[in-house]
Amino acid sequence: MDRVTKTKLAFVVSLHVKHSKEGVRSITHRLAMEHFDKLNCSPDDHVLYVGYGDEAVILATRANSVVVIDLDPTLLEIGKSDRPADNVEYLQDDLGEGSPHLANWGESFSQVVSIVRVMFYPNVPLVLRNMVGCLKPGGQLLCVIPNNDFNFFGGAAKVIEDHPEWGQRVKKSNVTLWNHTEEQAEEFFQGICDWSELSCKTQRIDFGLAEKKAKLVLLDALDEVNQVGSSHQEECLKTLWQWALNEYGCTEDGCLKKPSEFMVIYGVKRT
Repeated sequence: MDRVTKTKLAFVVSLHVKHSKEGVRSITHRLAMEHFDKLNCSPDDHVLYVGYGDEAVILATRANSVVVIDLDPTLLEIGKSDRPADNVEYLQDDLGEGSPHLANWGESFSQVVSIVRVMFYPNVPLVLRNMVGCLKPGGQLLCVIPNNDFNFFGGAAKVIEDHPEWGQRVKKSNVTLWNHTEEQAEEFFQGICDWSELSCKTQRIDFGLAEKKAKLVLLDALDEVNQVGSSHQEECLKTLWQWALNEYGCTEDGCLKKPSEFMVIYGVKRT
């Protein structure tokens, strides 16, 4: 573990803020628990889990092995520390053109799973194609992709970019939403390979986010929040919270009304 990763991990452990269980990880957990029953895992199966999720260890109790990959080494270290298992391996990989493992993973996995975190990969279509390429004939794909956030991340990023001081520090956004209709999603996956079963369905969820949770989600998801600098981060999150309340409104108990749409893909690769 390099010094930067150690420092970031120490921050996670001591303050329970960045990558806390109450941020994006809580949303991932909710969706994983809702859709895991679509998978039929057996003790001989090998699973590829694209994008860190605490729930990968649940699949490890049903399968022979699970390989968890993510872009963020800090999350992988959290997995090794908080979710260790003899049959779970944590690897840093973008599943893109520079992947150090992809050449050895062709048609190697019985299940390929990704819940939410594919939106942080720089080339989502390429990652999805490579996920399918890693799947054995007869294997199962389960992918829950953030499809439409109703301008939550994009709008928040623009607030930062338009700020006279913060905007000078930020770079390109790290979040990619898929923005496909069900028909477009099905056409995309049918264009990769033949399926004996394929379902692409949108799922709308209206989250009620308390102030702390909303700020943690923004901190986890947007690199822009981290790029403003630690001394400005609290002020930045307060500004984004007020912007979000004005944009989406709140419930009677003060929670943010946050609409989200996900594309839920389940498929069985034809043998």
